[in-house]
Amino acid sequence: MMRSTKRHVAAACRLLALVLAASAIAPRAAHAQLPDAERILARYIDALGGEAALRKHSFRYHKSTLSMPAQGMTMTMEAFAAPPDLFVSRTDLAGMGTISAGYDGKVAWTIHPATGPMLLQGTALEQQRQQVNFYDPLDRDRYIKAMETLERTDFEGRACYKVKVVTHWDEVYHEYYDVETGLLAGVERNMETPMGSMASTTIIDEFSDVGGMKIATKMRIRAMGVEQIFSVDSTSFEKFDTSVFELPAEIKALLK
Repeated sequence: MMRSTKRHVAAACRLLALVLAASAIAPRAAHAQLPDAERILARYIDALGGEAALRKHSFRYHKSTLSMPAQGMTMTMEAFAAPPDLFVSRTDLAGMGTISAGYDGKVAWTIHPATGPMLLQGTALEQQRQQVNFYDPLDRDRYIKAMETLERTDFEGRACYKVKVVTHWDEVYHEYYDVETGLLAGVERNMETPMGSMASTTIIDEFSDVGGMKIATKMRIRAMGVEQIFSVDSTSFEKFDTSVFELPAEIKALLK
């Protein structure tokens, strides 16, 4: 009887050891099943229409509406872009004036009715350069030195892969890619502003087929307890006068 009991105890111990070993291996196995960040990025490019479609155009013009429902504010914005990273935007604030911003390949700047003209420097400059990259996400190596898939998680009610991104200026932020569609679902990032670093969450609610590729046409941006809704009303890829990218006189004066 004693020998039988010992055998049972030994068998139970072996079983427990196997269970513990399996439980230790399981998290590693689950982690190993995550697609690597480069694969996620490649799938995202395919979901947008592929490299050929993304490189097809050399000019882009958006007319958009920016609203803050809780504040009862609605603004209109137009933006011009051209490769590699030329950009200028104008946002009309009813009763306040126009906010302008741009990047001419060297200088990033803003002009605000309340603060006047300003040059972006440091991390704010780098973030602006990255965000106006015309062929993003094709040539991310210009700005990003590392990407790592961290986990599969819920983001705004959608199953997503969470990807850690490290820039060449050592900023760390996170992107979320929809498991089902492969499209970018959102970004969590600390944005540098004239008021200091500001934690923000961008949620992309809608992509639309435009000019043979998909572009984000509706998104929400949360920062400092305020939610902004950004909707693209129209897009054109027709050539326009590139003098629009010339620095405004107020910005030139700051460079002297």
